[in-house]
Amino acid sequence: MSVDPLFAQWLQDEARWTLRESATITARWGESAIVTERVTSMAFLADAQDEADRQLAFMGGPLVEDQHILSIGAEGGWVQYIGQVITLTGADLDYDAGVEVFVLSAEDDRATGLSTVVVLRRL
Repeated sequence: MSVDPLFAQWLQDEARWTLRESATITARWGESAIVTERVTSMAFLADAQDEADRQLAFMGGPLVEDQHILSIGAEGGWVQYIGQVITLTGADLDYDAGVEVFVLSAEDDRATGLSTVVVLRRL
């Protein structure tokens, strides 16, 4: 069985990389377009490409920045979600049905059990 050399190199890298670009976003924002990078435990290139496509689709419309004070909870804090698109739900956030957001920053305060989380969401 032969393995494509580029795929073999991708498997052996310390982190596995995939790159996705949006012609629409590049045309609109040029060099100032947001570039995100995420290291995950995804084992397959197709999964990484699907996640990159999901993030590009999210970034395609007008966005607004929100800041929330959220409970750290049993998940281990919000810092781990920086640079990811996640779904937030909660009546107190006006996100009753769940809203996909891109986590820009998070500051976990374990003394209070709260985190200040800044996200981008679609209008």
